[in-house]
Amino acid sequence: MYTNMEFNELIHSVGRAYNSAVKEDYPIKLPSCETIKSLVATVLKNNYFEFNDRYFVQKICASMGSKCSPEICDIRAFEVINEIIEKYKYKNKILFYGRYRDDAFIIAHSSREETNARCLKDDGRIVEKKDYNDNEEQQEDNRESEDGESDSTESYDLNEEVGDENEDFIDDEDEDFIDDQEASSENENEDFSDDEDSDYSEEDTDD
Repeated sequence: MYTNMEFNELIHSVGRAYNSAVKEDYPIKLPSCETIKSLVATVLKNNYFEFNDRYFVQKICASMGSKCSPEICDIRAFEVINEIIEKYKYKNKILFYGRYRDDAFIIAHSSREETNARCLKDDGRIVEKKDYNDNEEQQEDNRESEDGESDSTESYDLNEEVGDENEDFIDDEDEDFIDDQEASSENENEDFSDDEDSDYSEEDTDD
């Protein structure tokens, strides 16, 4: 669900939900709708993650694993499913409707034909299951580039992003740290060996 929802539709759906929410009087002034939408846009458009020692930024759609993705996408899923039900030809036969995220559960007093009907297009045609699956596969094809990688993310090589000067600094710093550690370890071993050899020599003398 997350990677099928564009930034703009998510941002605007949050704005619509904010405006339609029940307003109450609070002693603290609530942020404006534009402020909320701006914050949502900032979060969605600055999503970075690491995979297989490479870093990626999500260019389109909400990212999997982000803490805000479930709540933001849940608002949009609510709108989408409600729109489908409103256009459903036999919606008056629905007895129960429940939803969790993008999964809906419906109990309806209807025939098999009525149950298999999806929803109505603008021209009145019923969208059948086959059309739905074909469209889903087409969307998947559009999302994949020729090399097989998803177009929704862009990878970065951090070593290339960091300049040569910084890279040399990191290398020099690591080398100095390693040298210090090795020198310290050698000194400890020498001190330990000297003390142990000295004690051993004293025992031989006593004998």
